[in-house]
Amino acid sequence: MYRHISIFTLKNKNEINRLVELLNEVGKCTFIVNNHIGLNITDNPNDGKGPDFGDVIQMIDFATQEDLDAYPHSKEHLKLFHEGPEMIKVTAIDYQIDNL
Repeated sequence: MYRHISIFTLKNKNEINRLVELLNEVGKCTFIVNNHIGLNITDNPNDGKGPDFGDVIQMIDFATQEDLDAYPHSKEHLKLFHEGPEMIKVTAIDYQIDNL
């Protein structure tokens, strides 16, 4: 099993609901086994001394490395990329769950 985690920081916080809608659509991609979306509940002090909290997180699981590799080219991901709200930053990581 492989997991892809993305943390989204939006330019316009009023677009969080639109992003969540698109991330739910992404979860319908046939490559994805599980799709989890969460909203940040912690105020970001933005003082430069601690972590930089994002606005929305998405964790998606894939059965195979091939599915993970194919995902960026899927219609669901491309729609998110082209129609999603403008981001300040997106941080992502991929890892294999079975090796933990």
